[in-house]
Amino acid sequence: MLGVEGDYSWANIAGSSGSCGFAPPHGCGTALESFGTLRGRVGYALGYRGTWLPYVTGGLAVGEVHAWDALTPASGSAFRAGWTLGAGFETVLAPNWTFKLEYLYMDLGSAHLFDIVPGVPETVSFRDNIFRIGINYKFWDQPVRPLVTK
Repeated sequence: MLGVEGDYSWANIAGSSGSCGFAPPHGCGTALESFGTLRGRVGYALGYRGTWLPYVTGGLAVGEVHAWDALTPASGSAFRAGWTLGAGFETVLAPNWTFKLEYLYMDLGSAHLFDIVPGVPETVSFRDNIFRIGINYKFWDQPVRPLVTK
């Protein structure tokens, strides 16, 4: 199986620290406010009637990264592009309905988001591990036919 998949999600993935930078220690943090992917998928149908599909996936990742530093205070946001790589499996639940379990590693790279003080840039990187569970409906696919027909 070869395919292309795209998605976009609003998110509230955030992290912070109470001890950032040099003296005096101060708070800082990052947040991913939304992200999306455009990926290729390669898999091979297994099992009786080929209803189990393990696959690998990878491609473009994009996201809105926000970061802040409490020293001055300063903050900034940027829409970043990076990459994603992962794996998963999909199985048939009913005609045209499938269940999916997937893992993605996403790296949106590093970017200058703001200056702590004029001329002192703050570069922020963002990486994440994403686990997904989903139910899909295939609009244009042939339904899986039952084994026994009358």
